[in-house]
Amino acid sequence: MKALKNPKLLIIFEMANNHFGSLEHGKLVIEKFSKFLSFTQFDFAIKFQYRDLDTLIHNDYKFSQEIKYIKRFMDTRMSDDDFISLKEYATKLGFKTVCTPFDEISAKKVVLQNYDYLKIASASFTDWPLLEEVVKHSIPVIASTAGANSVDLRRGVSFLSKRVKNLTLMHCVAEYPTSDNDLRLDRIDLLKSSFGNLTIGYSAHERPDNFEAVKIAYAKGARVFEKHIGFEASGYHNNEYSCSVEQIGKWIESLIESIASCCFLISKCLVMVMVMEMMMMMMMMG
Repeated sequence: MKALKNPKLLIIFEMANNHFGSLEHGKLVIEKFSKFLSFTQFDFAIKFQYRDLDTLIHNDYKFSQEIKYIKRFMDTRMSDDDFISLKEYATKLGFKTVCTPFDEISAKKVVLQNYDYLKIASASFTDWPLLEEVVKHSIPVIASTAGANSVDLRRGVSFLSKRVKNLTLMHCVAEYPTSDNDLRLDRIDLLKSSFGNLTIGYSAHERPDNFEAVKIAYAKGARVFEKHIGFEASGYHNNEYSCSVEQIGKWIESLIESIASCCFLISKCLVMVMVMEMMMMMMMMG
């Protein structure tokens, strides 16, 4: 994917396990955040995560209560049909769709179910069996790079860029939530200077009330943005790094402010349209 080929920025709302294993709650989250689709100057996507838990987790650990990640994955398990229902609902409302597979079986499902983008998680950047499965298919790939050292980064990008037509690299930090002092936003500069022919993005894991990092990320050249989302309801509570609807609204407002400050990259008319849309949205949200 060539940098700035598409004038629309892509904003990805990461649901992760914030459906809590409930189809109804998952649809509620998608519906609540669909109000931002009115910002037609952006492309918005909903992202899911696929794990083939029957093969991904060793039998000796499937019912472990000590390993929090395994417990969370098992407690929020959903059927293929439920995930397809969530995807179809998101598409019906106007979202693009993204999915992160954590194993080869799940990668095949992402392609078979016609997702718009396949996301490679930071933890999978050097998972060569998974990467080899991904490049067999013609699907745009977004790859997070947290934790990849310089050798692994160049090796992974070399492998993917020669086999994937549309590749985006995401800066992120695998700390949830990421403290302000550990955001390492200068790494966007590194990705831009090293792989300037690719689109560079920012996967944000900072606190939900941090609305400044996204401004810096845009100014440094990020053009795809990812943020964890969730909706609190009876029995369902957001984690420390997932944004509410109100927080995402402020986050997008900060992004628009950064775009306006860097408007030499796009037309001033486009900036004015985005600012007006944001003002209307804030009025509707009270």
